[in-house]
Amino acid sequence: MTNPQVDKIELSKYSQVIYARAQELFTKHRNTRYWLTVVNERYDQQFNFFFNIVPRGQRHKSIPLHTLERYSLPLLERTVAELRSVLPVTYEFVGFTGMTWPESGRVIQYRREFDE
Repeated sequence: MTNPQVDKIELSKYSQVIYARAQELFTKHRNTRYWLTVVNERYDQQFNFFFNIVPRGQRHKSIPLHTLERYSLPLLERTVAELRSVLPVTYEFVGFTGMTWPESGRVIQYRREFDE
């Protein structure tokens, strides 16, 4: 299934892979929550992307989408910006407490999660 909106936007190879995998899972069912989680793996020096699905009254599913093995915050910022322009879900960041985006200077994650 192709989206004409995506054809107009030039996506990087990382964004294309993540978008293609997430688009298969984003079925837009009623009473279902969807969101994308980006995890900073400091010890492995990589960023992991997960697609989360919670149908009402059912269990939470977290499906791994892709790993950015290049540990570069500017690359991650561009990738997330491209994904936000084509994938209309909520974005959650884990492991980025106190860090800021290099280009925009905005804080990535304000509060630490309870399991960090």
